[in-house]
Amino acid sequence: MVAEPLGSEWRNRRPRRRVLNHSEGEPGTMLGRIKDMKLRYKIAAGAATGVMILGGGGAAFAYFTTTGSGSGTAATGNSTGLTITQTNTVSGLTPGGGPQTIDFSISNPHGNGAQNLGAVTVTVTHVTSGNLASEACDTSMYVPTLSAAVGTIADGGTATGTATISMTDDTNNQDNCQAANGGGALTLHFSAAQGS
Repeated sequence: MVAEPLGSEWRNRRPRRRVLNHSEGEPGTMLGRIKDMKLRYKIAAGAATGVMILGGGGAAFAYFTTTGSGSGTAATGNSTGLTITQTNTVSGLTPGGGPQTIDFSISNPHGNGAQNLGAVTVTVTHVTSGNLASEACDTSMYVPTLSAAVGTIADGGTATGTATISMTDDTNNQDNCQAANGGGALTLHFSAAQGS
């Protein structure tokens, strides 16, 4: 048996080729290239996601805070006089007789606002008189009374009230106030005091 020179086994041994395991995806193999492409895609996708997040955050609107001021005008309107209307007929007044009721209504037009009224005063402004020789019929022979305070009437609303009127007995002949003699036709005026 011939002894081989020391180290000749290593010098004469052919280099053993490494068998690539395609299942592990070694570099240079098809699977390796696929894995490399997937890795690159994941990196690119992650970078894109980061850009989208940053871009989405950048889409929020920024603002400063401050104060503001301005001016304008307005005006207060004026109230309009209300309409008071007698709603019944008064007849049968006699000297010294009992008072007769006067019914009335008050209309507050739209746009006039709420109006507060006090008592309504009834005044006899004119009376007709007969032509007899006795004393003439005169407004002083008739005595109206105040109504109660009306109160607040809403805008566009109405209210009602009553007053009374009577004829005095002046102990004289008052025939010229009789309707049969052409007298005793009264003209009344209504006025309302301002409410409190």
